[in-house]
Amino acid sequence: MATYRGLPPITVTAAADTTGQNTGKYTNYFSATILGALKVPFFEWYHATVTSVPGGASASIKRDGVNLWGFVAPGVGGGSEYAPAAGMLLAPGQEIMFFWSTGSGTKPIVTLWFRYDIDDPANAANV
Repeated sequence: MATYRGLPPITVTAAADTTGQNTGKYTNYFSATILGALKVPFFEWYHATVTSVPGGASASIKRDGVNLWGFVAPGVGGGSEYAPAAGMLLAPGQEIMFFWSTGSGTKPIVTLWFRYDIDDPANAANV
């Protein structure tokens, strides 16, 4: 059985895509460098909030730019919550991208919450 400890949330405001996979549109890019600040080798993304989304915009959520994990389509109100039944497991070097369907209007803000299993021997040094 896992024993989880929370990690600090990370917020990224969308910008013009720099990954080359969403040219001309907004991307929230949680790079390996940004996620590396969490200082544990194995962790889980378990919750997210999305705010300031332009009306009608939606995003594909991908791990490492190629693996479609999910999507968000906030609709009216410009925001959404994302809490999957099972979180995205992450290891060193992995990245998360929110590829938006627009590149104009307000820039979407995404906040991700993470946790790690303190019973995992690889994470033991961080307990």
